Amino acid sequence: MSSIEIKALTQAAEMRALLTDLLIETVAAGGSVSFMHPLSRETAGAFWTKSLAAAARGERAVLGAWDGEVLVGTVTLLLDCPPNQPHRAEIAKLMTRVEHRGKGVATRLMRAAAWRRAERFRHQRQVHEGTRVEPSARQRGTLRAGPQDDGRQGT
Repeated sequence: MSSIEIKALTQAAEMRALLTDLLIETVAAGGSVSFMHPLSRETAGAFWTKSLAAAARGERAVLGAWDGEVLVGTVTLLLDCPPNQPHRAEIAKLMTRVEHRGKGVATRLMRAAAWRRAERFRHQRQVHEGTRVEPSARQRGTLRAGPQDDGRQGT
C-alpha cells in the first residue's frame, strides 16, 4: 500500500459520491454505522449531504484517508457539543474500505481526528469503559478519564 494521506473533505458532488460508495460498502460488509443493509444510494447520499454541510458550518470535521486517488476511509469528529461540555468532541462514522482493513487506516484517521480536536482547544479525550472501542482506544493512548472539572467552585 502506498502512503496514506488524511485530508478534510468538502461538499463537492464528487466527494459525496465517493463517500456514498464507502458508506454502502461498509454497511454491506456488516459495519455498525447506524444504517441497515441494504442501504440505498439516496439514503447514503442524503446523509453525506447533511454531514458535509455541517462540516462547512464548523459543527463537525469529516476527514478522509486517501491511498493515491482512492478514498479508503473516513471518520467524522462531532464538534457541536453543549456549552457545559467544552471537553467533548465525539467520534462518529469511522469507516475503512474492506480491502484496506487491518492496514492502519483507522489508526491514522483516529490520530488525525485527535489532532483536529486538539486544534479546536479541546483538552481531554474520554472513552466509556467497557465499550467495544476501549481496547483500541487504549492501544492508541487514550486513557480512561475521571470526573470532569467544569471550573465551578464547589462542584
